[in-house]
Amino acid sequence: MVQFSDAKEIILALKNVYKEKKLSIDKVLSLVNSELGEGVLSRSTIQAVFAPGSEDGSRQFGYDTVLKPLCIVLLDIEQIEEDDPNDVRAYKSILRLKKDIIEELRAANEQTKVDYAEKLQDETEKFQRSMEFMKHQIDLKDQRIDELLAGWREMSSTNKELTQTNNRLVQQLMDCPLKKKECNED
Repeated sequence: MVQFSDAKEIILALKNVYKEKKLSIDKVLSLVNSELGEGVLSRSTIQAVFAPGSEDGSRQFGYDTVLKPLCIVLLDIEQIEEDDPNDVRAYKSILRLKKDIIEELRAANEQTKVDYAEKLQDETEKFQRSMEFMKHQIDLKDQRIDELLAGWREMSSTNKELTQTNNRLVQQLMDCPLKKKECNED
């Protein structure tokens, strides 16, 4: 059995089956529609794949979107037949196993995405709550600082008044006529 390592080899193998089974574009489209469903591949896409030189052409055919459906329909890789040689049955079994593994990994990947999104949402909510708490704490500190500043201003004003009163009293004491008499009597 040929191992397909790139799209070119797959297209060449599909063209060989196409010729061996003497298929037409409409017959391939009919097979795709009946086995995989309407609209999986268009007639023009099938025609482009089986066009001369398409394996070397500039158009790229995606494996999952174009080549895989054609392989399923033309190569019967999904069905293990009793009359298939042992090596073909083994290859089909391997392909089926790989397909199952890929599907499981896709499902696990999707679940991981969902889990990650949920965790991200939870962490975002925690972060927002934390930010709100910190903002509240900052607001409380600002309020306390404002109260302290108001108290300091009031105290500063009171200190000014006391200093002025004290200065007046000292001045009065210094200007006191009785003090001059006492100083002269000594």
